[in-house]
Amino acid sequence: MASLLITSFFKKATAEELEQQKKRGEAEWAAKKAEEAAKLARDEERRLAAQKAKRPVGRPKKRAQAVVLMNPVDIGPEVETGPVRPPDEQPQAKKLRGAYNKWGSSDLWPHIVHAVETHPRSLTEALNYLQHIKKPGHSASPFDQLTLSTLKNWYERGEQTGWCWKLKKEVQEKAKLIEAGRAAQLRVNNAHFRGIFKDHPQVAQKIIRCLLGLRDAGQQVDSNVIKSVMKGVITADALELFEKVVGRDKNGEPVKFAVRKRFAQKFARKHLGWTWRRSTGAARKLPEDWELQGDKMAYRVAALCSMHSVSVPDGLVVNSCN
Repeated sequence: MASLLITSFFKKATAEELEQQKKRGEAEWAAKKAEEAAKLARDEERRLAAQKAKRPVGRPKKRAQAVVLMNPVDIGPEVETGPVRPPDEQPQAKKLRGAYNKWGSSDLWPHIVHAVETHPRSLTEALNYLQHIKKPGHSASPFDQLTLSTLKNWYERGEQTGWCWKLKKEVQEKAKLIEAGRAAQLRVNNAHFRGIFKDHPQVAQKIIRCLLGLRDAGQQVDSNVIKSVMKGVITADALELFEKVVGRDKNGEPVKFAVRKRFAQKFARKHLGWTWRRSTGAARKLPEDWELQGDKMAYRVAALCSMHSVSVPDGLVVNSCN
C-alpha cells in the first residue's frame, strides 16, 4: 500500500518532455557561464584600472633600439615617433641611490686608525669612540653607519701583538697609499694658494708657521685659536684683505671678507691636514698609551706578589691578554 502511494506521484516522462528539459538545462548552463564570464571581465577591468592608477616602482628597463638603415629618398624632416604618455598617466618614479661612505678618505680613515690604536683590545670600544665624534655644527656622527663587521674586515688579531687588533697586510698597503696621497695633496695645496690668499701667499705661510708652533709647544689648538691667529696675522701683514669684497647678501649689499669659524676650519684641513676631533674633558689628561701602562702596572703587582709570597685574595682577578 505504501509503495503504491509513493509511486503514484511519479510518471514516466515522454520524449517531448525530455527534450524540453534538456533545452531548459542547456539554457540555464549557458546563462550561468555568461554571468561568470561577465564577472571575470569586470574583475579584470578593475585590476587594470588599479594597476594604471598605481605609482610605478623603480626605473623602466632600457630597450636596445634596432639599427635602421635609411635610403636617401627616405630622409626628410625629423618627426617625433616616440611613445606619447597620456595626460592622466603619472611619470615613472626614479630610483634613489642610497648613501655611500668612503671610509678610506683622508677625512675619515685617520680617525679609524687612531680609535683602534687607542682601544687595541676591543673593536667595540673603538667603534663607540668613533660614533661619539661629531663634526662641528652637526648633531650626527659621520661614523654612525660604520659597523663592527666592517672593522673586522680591516683588522685581525695577532699572537705577536698580544692578541690585540692590528691592520691586515693588504689594508696596510692601502693605508700607506692613502697617506702618501694625502701628503702629496697637502704639498700641492701649500705650493699654490687660492682664494683670498692668492696674491698674499706669505701671509698664509706665516699663519701655518704660527699654528704649527703652537701645536709643537703642546698648546691645544681649536677653531677659536685658529681664527684668532689668522685674524691677528692678517691684521698685522695684510690689513687691506678685510676691505676686499667677496660677495653680496640677499639685499644686494657688498659683503667684505671676514675670518669666520668655518673659514678657519677649512684652512686648517686643507693646508695643515688637520681634521676635526671630539672635545674631551677628563680623558684629555690621560696619555695615549694609558691602557698599556695599566697592563704593565697589573703585571708588576702580580710579579711583586709572587716574589714576596704575598697571598692574593680569591676575589682579585688580574686581566691579561697573554
